[in-house]
Amino acid sequence: MSVLERLPHGIRRIFRLPETPARLMHELDDEIQFHLETRIDALRASGLSEHDARVAALARFGDADDVRRHYRGMSEPRLWWRGAAEWWAEWMQDVRFALRQFARAPGFTTITVVTLALGIGANTALFSVVHHLILASPPFPDGNRIVSLTATSGGGRIHIEATQHMAEAWRQGSHIVDQIAFAQEGELLLGDSASGSSEDIGAMALEPQIFSIAPVHPIIGRNIVGADTLAGAPPVIVLGYDLWVREFGRDSTIVGRLMRLSNRSYTIVGVMPPGYSVPFAGDMSDVFTALETSHDNRPIVAIGKLRRGTQQDQANRELATLLPPHSVVNAGDEPPRVMTAADITSKGTRTIVLVLFATVCCVLLIACANVANLALARSWSRQREFAIRAALGAGRRRLSRQVFTESMLLALAGGVAGIAVALVVLRIVAAAQPAGLGYLDGVHIESPAIAWTLGISILAAVVSGVAPALFAADARFGETLKAGSRTASGSVGGRRFRSTLIVVEVSLSVVLLVAAGLLIRTLTAFEHLDIGMQSHGLVGVQLQMPPEKKPDPVRRRASMDAMLSAVRAIPGVQGATYAAALPPKFGLAFGRFEIEGRQFAPGDTLSALGFDAVTPDFFALAGISVVRGRVFAADAPDDSSQSEIVINEKLAHRYWPDGNAIGARLRQNAGPWSTVVGIVGDVRLPALDQAGRDVQMYIPNNYHSSTMQLLVRSTLPLAALDKALLATIHNASGSVIVRGDPQSAEAIVSRSMANQRFVLTLLGAFAVLALVLASIGLHGVVAYSAGQRTREIGVRIALGAQSGDVVKLVLAQGLSLVAIGVVVGAAVAAASSRGLGSLLYHVRPGDPMTIAVAALLLFAVAVIASYGPARRAAALDPIDALRAD
Repeated sequence: MSVLERLPHGIRRIFRLPETPARLMHELDDEIQFHLETRIDALRASGLSEHDARVAALARFGDADDVRRHYRGMSEPRLWWRGAAEWWAEWMQDVRFALRQFARAPGFTTITVVTLALGIGANTALFSVVHHLILASPPFPDGNRIVSLTATSGGGRIHIEATQHMAEAWRQGSHIVDQIAFAQEGELLLGDSASGSSEDIGAMALEPQIFSIAPVHPIIGRNIVGADTLAGAPPVIVLGYDLWVREFGRDSTIVGRLMRLSNRSYTIVGVMPPGYSVPFAGDMSDVFTALETSHDNRPIVAIGKLRRGTQQDQANRELATLLPPHSVVNAGDEPPRVMTAADITSKGTRTIVLVLFATVCCVLLIACANVANLALARSWSRQREFAIRAALGAGRRRLSRQVFTESMLLALAGGVAGIAVALVVLRIVAAAQPAGLGYLDGVHIESPAIAWTLGISILAAVVSGVAPALFAADARFGETLKAGSRTASGSVGGRRFRSTLIVVEVSLSVVLLVAAGLLIRTLTAFEHLDIGMQSHGLVGVQLQMPPEKKPDPVRRRASMDAMLSAVRAIPGVQGATYAAALPPKFGLAFGRFEIEGRQFAPGDTLSALGFDAVTPDFFALAGISVVRGRVFAADAPDDSSQSEIVINEKLAHRYWPDGNAIGARLRQNAGPWSTVVGIVGDVRLPALDQAGRDVQMYIPNNYHSSTMQLLVRSTLPLAALDKALLATIHNASGSVIVRGDPQSAEAIVSRSMANQRFVLTLLGAFAVLALVLASIGLHGVVAYSAGQRTREIGVRIALGAQSGDVVKLVLAQGLSLVAIGVVVGAAVAAASSRGLGSLLYHVRPGDPMTIAVAALLLFAVAVIASYGPARRAAALDPIDALRAD
């Protein structure tokens, strides 16, 4: 100490010498000691012992370190870096202490981290799905500005690809969207169709301007350029990455070679990088070609980029003036819209994803409640430790911060482990998705998902750590030190809070179990559903007619009839015919629907109907019953002015109360009138993608289409039938191409339930996980409560209580919590299950029977979870129980 520092305070004041920080802190310590000694003397005079008086004085004074920090901050210059350094040093001290605590309690640490990892990992995985399908923009510069032109119908439920005329009008008239370009999806035939070794590959014909909207540079060669689209230009293709790897083994010298597709030679000019696809154009394509100029009104993909500073709503208002409803044939009954990537995601897919995301959020909340319960129990078991630290000068804030630091470290560890869990969950979810849909292909953990994981880890720390931190700072430390560790049971409020957490867990479990139960009942209803036709043994094969400059309908019909006779002669084939679609699938016909002599009320007309072009023997082959009238005449004239039509019962009853529509004349899109000659039963296939297909019409198959379905009813296995059909069709007509593999009607019916099975599989798994977590939490609360009531239970046994009475006493506590949770959960489930409405069939949201079954299941789990602690309590020796205190 320097000479100046040793000078008395009065001398320093006379000469106005500044007080040094060290001297001021020394004086502060003396002042604190004086106050403590004075208080201790007063408490000793009141009858307390030296130890109790000192403990009470320290508790009354509070955190001496806080006083010293506050005084130091007043006496020294306020330097932010000094305060930050002090905070960092104290926090690191808390971290080191927390790590030592975790090492002393490996069981608690492991259970907590695993519980949080399951909740956070499942949540992260489903957030990645939500981000991929709903939130993310196309992965290109300014991807959030890329939009597509789409016609809509059915209140926006049905998206209709734009036509060439619509797209041209949009490009010529739009001032809000620029860089508009077109593409067209299609298929090309790779291989030899005659030998049956061919396959259809996805082809995307596009304009070069697309690469300005969605920039990409081939890994080899070049893109499609403007010269490739000129008349007479040699045909060129750019290979997709996957096809390049599969067919050419990553050969880097591929550029310039010829490749024959669909009987035409193309020059390979480049190879696209992995994963490239044109926005709004479906899955990744195998090849990219130049879009040829055409004046046909064909379906087309039209994409553009919003001008900077403009909004999607502005572009839609502009479209309403450029392309009002019905201005273009088949444009639907609503104004066309520009749609973002998120808008393209179907309502059914969006429902599935959001339902599953809500499910994992419930699981995360249950996991946090479980961890909070564990942390509360551990905090109360450490109350003697906290009391001693408080007696040594630690304040409430320091103790709370210590417990919260522990919660934060556990949550962050759970978040890191949750990333690994999320990768596993994503693989499981992708593997469980319905076959052929593929909307989860390409989902992976991206930087937004990592940020989400960090955010929910912090949230988990807050949710699971705040309550333990608050209860750890309980001020009644004197009583804790006087009492034994067995009786330091925490406050009544703390016990009630733990019980509240169990009620929350049970409530959320009820919600998940009810949702799973509703889906189980839906699938059960599907299994017993009469779809209105005989799907067993019915198979469809898509045929591609040979290209003809001027088709001769008579010659084509004769050729097709000859092929049909050959197919019917195959052993095991019971019948065969032609149609446009394999039932229960239907095509969609768009446009204004009219009934001759009838004016529709506003909103009563139809803009989309399910349709199929069939032959007269189609209905008998498919097993569709004729309710009234007849089917088409076998020798019906091929004359549009005398055409006939068959409709289903639902369409008939919609506009004719008695269902008798025979003789009525209908038309669509101002086409020729058709006379209703028959009414057939409904083909019902409840599914998410059936919008507009529940009302059905059948028109005569005139053999004019370039593609057609060959329908075969057979007892042969699918593989054997496929082989026989390929040989028979090739022998009967070598120019007809078989596209793809045969498809069975039963597979279509099964796929219609795929979404429900998918959701049930995942939701059921998460519901089971939630049930396990809730039962573990309930077991912990009941066991802890029974342990805290050891003295009470011992007294009851000493007074003559039987073991059965003790078991009932402990079980009653657990069951009462479950009863409250079931009541709350049933109310929440009745309201929230409405979100499942589009996934349900023949069962209402909030179905009482489903809720009752879920409640009984939870009560059974509660009995199992509570029985162990109840039996242990009943086996207590009353003398040991009374001696414990």
